[in-house]
Amino acid sequence: MSWPGERMRHSCSSRGIMTNREQERAYTAVDALGAFVTTVVAFSGAGRPIHLNQIPPHKLSLEVHKQAREDLINAPHYIQSAVRSSAQGVVVSAQQRVDYGFDEDMQNKNVWPDGDVFYNSFNNTRQVLREVYGPTITLYRLEVPKEEQIPNKHTLNWVHSKDFLLKFKEMYEDLEYDRTIVTYEVPIEDIIAVNVGFKTDYEEFIVINRNSIGLKLPTQLEVVS
Repeated sequence: MSWPGERMRHSCSSRGIMTNREQERAYTAVDALGAFVTTVVAFSGAGRPIHLNQIPPHKLSLEVHKQAREDLINAPHYIQSAVRSSAQGVVVSAQQRVDYGFDEDMQNKNVWPDGDVFYNSFNNTRQVLREVYGPTITLYRLEVPKEEQIPNKHTLNWVHSKDFLLKFKEMYEDLEYDRTIVTYEVPIEDIIAVNVGFKTDYEEFIVINRNSIGLKLPTQLEVVS
């Protein structure tokens, strides 16, 4: 099966980071097809390997889905743009716009998005997550080989639903290296946002990577860390 993200792989700029215009074109193309593609680049540390057969048929609760979409719609435009670019996932081993919000060097230079604004835009989503799942939630991701990881990837993208994990696994099967399925009990406070898209049936948890180098935590988390 061919996924839109693979066809867009070569649309990136020569610097390895998509320009704003490239991002908008890619997002429009994917949204028109009713699907998104998630990035799976990461700096490993929290997840443990798990076999696909060990994963129960999780589904994201409707309450979380509803609140996450509401928070996304109400978020500032530049936060929406960062979430969109995170869902495109066409650049391996590179920071994305969402990482800039939690990068100490970038924030010192006032590069958008502002990490506190980003994090606080989804306070209600985290509250509903706590009400439904408790202090943590079991998430899954496809981990790239260590040599493909970068130390300043401040956010990791995870899923809760097995259906989405299977879709992403199928999407990457014909690439040059295999990805390992890992699982992690993610603290709710480490979830920056849950991207369920604006119209499509989609799911992506954007989670803080506390093992990254140069991480700037949101003010709310600095108080409790």
